[in-house]
Amino acid sequence: SNERFVSKAANISFCGLYNHHFTWSDWIELPGNTPLPPALAEQDATTDTVWGKYSPAEIWNRRDDRVTLDVNVMADARSRRWVANIYSYFKDNVEFEQFRLRYTYNNVADDSVTPLDLTGFSFNIESTGRGHGMFRFNRVDESYYVTTYTEVYILDKEFIPVSEAKKREKNKPRGDEIGIYPPPQAPPLQDDVERLVARVEAIRHDEVRTALEADRRLAGANTYRHTFGSEVFKRIKQMFGIDYLVGEKKQARRWDNFRKGQVRKNQRNGVAR
Repeated sequence: SNERFVSKAANISFCGLYNHHFTWSDWIELPGNTPLPPALAEQDATTDTVWGKYSPAEIWNRRDDRVTLDVNVMADARSRRWVANIYSYFKDNVEFEQFRLRYTYNNVADDSVTPLDLTGFSFNIESTGRGHGMFRFNRVDESYYVTTYTEVYILDKEFIPVSEAKKREKNKPRGDEIGIYPPPQAPPLQDDVERLVARVEAIRHDEVRTALEADRRLAGANTYRHTFGSEVFKRIKQMFGIDYLVGEKKQARRWDNFRKGQVRKNQRNGVAR
C-alpha cells in the first residue's frame, strides 16, 4: 500500500455536562517533529539552554538516548509554538501567570525528536481569566483564577492508515466510550486531590440539573400561529435585516436582565457590593 501511516493522540474533552472547560488540558496537543539543538545532536550527554528575552525559554538535557525538555512559554513569544492551540488566548484578555511544560523522550536515535519517541509530558498553567465569562459559577464581575497541572503518560501507540484516521476524526468517541487507565509508573495522587476526586464522582448530575428552575428569558419567545400574511411580512423583514437587528436588541436586553438578576442573587447570598 502507498498509504502513509500516522500516529495521532485524541484530546479528550471532559465537558459533556457543561458548556465550559474548567482546565487548559483540552488545548495541549502533542508536539510534532522537532530538531535537536546542535549540542545535543553531536553529543550523548549534554545540556543546552535556549534563552528567551529575560530568562531561559527551553532547557534541553540529553543522557544517551533519553532527552528531556523544559519549556517556559512565558519566557519568549517563540515558545508559543509548543502550544499552538492556545495561542489565540494570549490575545483574548487572559493573563497567564505561569506556563511551563516538560517533555520526556526515549530511544532518540536521530537529530530530532518525534511523537514516536515521546513517553510522557506534563504542564503547569496558572491564569487569570478563562476566555469565557463564568459569572454563573463565580460572583458577578469578579476575576477568577484557573490552575491546571496535568501529567500525561504514553501507554501504547497504534499505527493506522490515513484513510482510517480521517474516519475516526468524523466519528470521534464520546467521553463514556473512553477509559482512563493510570500507568504503573505514575505517582499516587495527593490526599487532597483524592478527596476532591471523590467529591466530584459523588455528584448526581441529573439531580443537579432537574433541581434548577428553567429561566424563560433564556429559552426564547412564545411561538405564534403562522399565516400567509405573516410569512410574507417575515420574508420582507429578513430581506432588510430587520429581524436581525430586533433579535440582537432582544438578546442583549434578556442577557442584561439575567446578569442583573445574578447580581441581586449574589448580593443576597453574600456581602453586598
